[in-house]
Amino acid sequence: MNKRYSPPKAKKGQIEEKDGFIYFTDIANGILSGRKVLLSARGWSMLPMIWDRRDNLLIAPLTEDSISVGRLLFVRLSSKRYILHRLVAIDGNRLTLRGDGNPYQREECDRSEVIGELIAVERNGKILELGSDAWDYFDRFWPKNDFIRRCLLYAYKRLFVRGV
Repeated sequence: MNKRYSPPKAKKGQIEEKDGFIYFTDIANGILSGRKVLLSARGWSMLPMIWDRRDNLLIAPLTEDSISVGRLLFVRLSSKRYILHRLVAIDGNRLTLRGDGNPYQREECDRSEVIGELIAVERNGKILELGSDAWDYFDRFWPKNDFIRRCLLYAYKRLFVRGV
């Protein structure tokens, strides 16, 4: 996991995209073309598993097993936002996603909006891989109950995360 993905730079006179849409579209195109992409985490919605700007994420193209409850999917929502959240429910072609760091919010998408899946997290020189015991810990033991999740997130942020 030593190659970091960097999108093409805008040439002089071109408009630079401020919200990162072009950046994530380029990442999505790389994944859809069959490549694995390494990028830096942005945002706190997957806390405590993934930390903003500290962790690097390896996202791979979909496999047969990718669309299963508990997997972390990279999705382009119909609102033209890109997210990386855990799959919590499947209802036909409709998928329900939720960030580990979100006590209440859930997103719904269609199977066709899923681009890839997270297969590894690099943190402080260590790699957390899909299928490892540590990886499964976050899926199995992080609470599903909204209120308990909210309480644990509050305590976790106060103890471990400064400035959130």
